Amino acid sequence: MEIADVAPTVLYALDEPVPESMDGHVRGELFLPSVTGACRVRYQSAIPQVQCSGIPTSISREEEEQMRDKLRGLGYIE
Repeated sequence: MEIADVAPTVLYALDEPVPESMDGHVRGELFLPSVTGACRVRYQSAIPQVQCSGIPTSISREEEEQMRDKLRGLGYIE
C-alpha cells in the first residue's frame, strides 16, 4: 500500500465518492468480501468550485505591495 492510497481508501470506507483526479487507488483488499461486494467505488468527475460572494477576486497594487512588505517582514520573500 502506498501513502497515496490512504485518502481514496478512507473515502471509500466512508461511502463517499473518490475524485477521479486523486492520486492513489482504493485498496479494496483491505475490506471483507461482503463489504466490497456490496459497495462499489463511486468516482466524482470534478471537485466542485466554491463561489463566495463579497470576497474580492483581485487586489489593488497598493494592497499587493502591503502584502509583499508583510511577507518580507516574516522572511517568506526577499
